[in-house]
Amino acid sequence: VPVAEAARLPGSLVERAGAEPREALALAHAQLLTQWWATLLLAAHSASFAHRTLNDSQYSPFANRLWVRAAALAFGLESVAVFVQLGPARIPAILGQIPWYGHLVGVGMMLLAGIVDWIVKRHDRRAFERTNKGMYLEFTTKLGMHSPIEPGHLAPTSYLDE
Repeated sequence: VPVAEAARLPGSLVERAGAEPREALALAHAQLLTQWWATLLLAAHSASFAHRTLNDSQYSPFANRLWVRAAALAFGLESVAVFVQLGPARIPAILGQIPWYGHLVGVGMMLLAGIVDWIVKRHDRRAFERTNKGMYLEFTTKLGMHSPIEPGHLAPTSYLDE
């Protein structure tokens, strides 16, 4: 259903708000573009879910072909839906009405999500390594002389790196 008709459907959010047709159309456009940006943000942020403790500079999410296909499919379907609902002729005019800082906020949200993810993974990695070293020391202490591990062998940092 095109945006203009959906805004006039009985029981729609626009009708319940009592908005004028022009305001209804602007609200519908804003909702579609916000939905598109949210899908882009989720698709981009889902790349960081590929590894528990390594960030994107240490582990490439593009090695996971299933994730690449799923993210491309989700974003592609959303883009097609927005393109069909807005109409190809009106998209440049609608995007031209958005102030430059609107696009900056969208890109900034993606950058902020990446930075927060990097900080969280860094903290998680340090906590994991601290726990892993403690477990290693406890294991070698309990085993004592009968340890199969050579003296001077360094504790592994993480089994997640493999």
